[in-house]
Amino acid sequence: MRVRTLQDPDTFRDLLYAVVTGQRNHEDARRKGLASAAGYRRALERGEYAGRKLDGYRLAVSIEDGKVIRRLEVDPERQAAIELLFRLALKGKTSGEVARSLNDAGWLTKPRMRGRDPEPWNSSGVLQILHNPRYAGLTTTRGQRVGTAHWPGYITVRQHQRLQTLVADRWRRHRKRRFNEAFLLSRIARCGNCGGPFHCHAGFLREDGTYSRRYICRSHWRDRHATRCAARPLDADVLEPMFVAAVEQLLPEDRVSAAFEDADRFEGDWTDAPEREQLREAALAGDEARLNESIELMAARVMPELAIRRFLAASHRQNRREALTHELQDWAEARGLPPSDGRRSETLALNAELHEWFSSIEVHNTTTETVITAQRRPSASEVRRPLRTEFRVERRAWARAARNVGRSPRRPASWSDAEILAALRGWALEHGRAPNSCEWVSGSPDRPASLCVRRRFGSWDRALRRAGLKPNARRQGRYWTDGEIIRALKAWTGRHGRAPRSGDWTKATPSHPCARSVCLRYRTFGSAVAAAGL
Repeated sequence: MRVRTLQDPDTFRDLLYAVVTGQRNHEDARRKGLASAAGYRRALERGEYAGRKLDGYRLAVSIEDGKVIRRLEVDPERQAAIELLFRLALKGKTSGEVARSLNDAGWLTKPRMRGRDPEPWNSSGVLQILHNPRYAGLTTTRGQRVGTAHWPGYITVRQHQRLQTLVADRWRRHRKRRFNEAFLLSRIARCGNCGGPFHCHAGFLREDGTYSRRYICRSHWRDRHATRCAARPLDADVLEPMFVAAVEQLLPEDRVSAAFEDADRFEGDWTDAPEREQLREAALAGDEARLNESIELMAARVMPELAIRRFLAASHRQNRREALTHELQDWAEARGLPPSDGRRSETLALNAELHEWFSSIEVHNTTTETVITAQRRPSASEVRRPLRTEFRVERRAWARAARNVGRSPRRPASWSDAEILAALRGWALEHGRAPNSCEWVSGSPDRPASLCVRRRFGSWDRALRRAGLKPNARRQGRYWTDGEIIRALKAWTGRHGRAPRSGDWTKATPSHPCARSVCLRYRTFGSAVAAAGL
C-alpha cells in the first residue's frame, strides 16, 4: 500500500522527506495565521468593520477606488428595540426587567441562523448586548480595545463604562455565594404547572442576614415573555422537609401475597388447583383487585420458583424502602446544622438513591393546597399497579411549615393601619426623608410592600400624609391635551411609516408624551392608537 497526496505525491516517499515536508507545511500555516490576525487587527485599528454583524446594524458594501469597503449603519427596523434596551438599562433596570419590557412591546430577537424564527428576549441576550463595546463605537479584539469604529454607536463610551460598573456591582451584590450545598431534589424535581425542570439556587442574601435556598421553575427563571410560567419560587427549607414527611405515602409497600413463601402449597397439577376456581369467580364478579391477586396465585401455581424469587425481591425492596425512609427522617431532623462536607455528601447520596426510586417529582402550588406527585420507577411486583402517587397538603399546613423555619411573609391583611404608619415613620427617621413607593416594592418582615400600602390608604401620598410625612417632590412635566396626543400619534406614524408602540414612547420628548401619560388618559396605549384612527 502506498500513500500519496494530490498536491505533492512525493510527500511520503521516505520518512526523512515526510518529516521535513510536514515541518515546512506547519510553519507556512502558522505564518499565514499570524499574517491574517495582524491584518484583522490593523483593519480594526483603522475603525473598519470585521466579524459578526450586530443586532441593530446592517451591512453596507461599496466600492471606492477599486476597493470593497464594508461599513455598518444603523438598521431602522431594529433601531427602536436597541434604543429601548439601552434606555432602560441606563435607568437601572435589571436584565430580566429589560427583556420583559422588550417582549411586552412586541419586539423579538434577531434570528441567529438562517431558517430559524426569532425568539423572545431573555436575560442572557440582553447582557450580551450590554457587554458588547461595539455598540459604543469601539473596536476590540481578544478583549482589548484597539480603536474607534467608523460606524455610529447607540451609546457613548462613558455610558458603556457606566453600564459595566452597574452590572458588575449588581452581580457582586446579589451573587454572594454561600457554602456549596447540595439539594435533596436536585435534577429530579419538576414544576407541576408547566412540567419544566426546577433549578436549584443558593446564595441570595436575605435582609435578615441568612441565605436562601430555592427551587425555581426553568421557564419562570429564564423566560420573559407572555407564555412564561407563573409558578413562584419554592423555599427549599420548607419543600424538602415536607417531601420527607410525604415519602411514606409516595412509596407504598410492595404487597405480595405471603402464600408465595410456601412452595409446597403449589405442588400438583394446575388444572385441579383451587386457584383456578378463584380466578374464574373473580372474573365473573368483575372485582379487579381480587382478579389481580388470583392471577398472581395462578402464576405461582404454574411457576413456583419464579414466585418465590419474586417474593424475595419484594421483601428486599421493602427493606430498602424502610431504610431510605429512616435515612431521610434523620437527614430532615439535622437540617438546622451548619453546612459541611459531610452534610453535603449525605445529601448527594440521598439524592442518588431517590433517582433510583423516582423518575420525577412534580410540585404544584395552588391557592388552597400543594400537590406533590411522584412518578415511581417500575419494579417486578408493580407491573399492573399505577406508578403515579399524589400527596396533597393544605395551604395552611404549608404556611405553618414556613413559619417553623422563619420564612413566612406576612399577608397584607395582617398589617394594621397603625403598623403601616409606624413603619413609614421609622423609615423616614432612619433615612431623613419620606420613602418612595419604588423603594417599598417588595415587603420585608418589618414593613409591608408598597402595593399593600396603596390598597389600604388609596394612594402612596395619602398614606404618607396620614403618617405625618411630606411626600417627595416630583418633576412636573408638560400637560398634554387629547388633541395634542392624537396629533403626536399621527405625526410619529407619518415619519416612521407605522403606528407607535408603547415601547417607542417610554420616555417623553418635546414632540410626544411618554407612554404612561397616554395610558393614563386612554387606559391603554392601543386605545389611544385606535382613537387616532391608526
